[in-house]
Amino acid sequence: MGYYVDYSIEASFKVEDAPKVLAAINALHTPERLAMASGCRYKEGKCVEKWYSWVDNPPQGGWTDVETAIGAWRFNTNLCEELYWLGFDGSKCGDEEFLFEAIAPWLEGEIYARGEDGYEWGYRFKDGCMTHLQCEKIWTEV
Repeated sequence: MGYYVDYSIEASFKVEDAPKVLAAINALHTPERLAMASGCRYKEGKCVEKWYSWVDNPPQGGWTDVETAIGAWRFNTNLCEELYWLGFDGSKCGDEEFLFEAIAPWLEGEIYARGEDGYEWGYRFKDGCMTHLQCEKIWTEV
């Protein structure tokens, strides 16, 4: 099960910022941050383990390189000159908004999403901030 999504991504971060991006991704896996994640295993009516939906948990001590850390969230990086460009390797919508919020200070560009039901949304990254985008279509006669 899951909600299928297609991403169109034109977002990148500078290679020199990769250590900061990596630290931000690893910080997502602290117990305090994981409390917000949507994945949970219950035992005797209590949540005993949390994870982000459709995300691989890091190894003990955290991820050691930004490519693997982003890959765990089903995204990829393509290095072009001094920029890492993001791409999407998955097919289902998960908790990636947590990833976007965490690395927003270093991202520039836009990410557009289209869900299996036709709903569209997006994110704009500029000057260290993330803005949510809502798609509106207007049909007119010609």
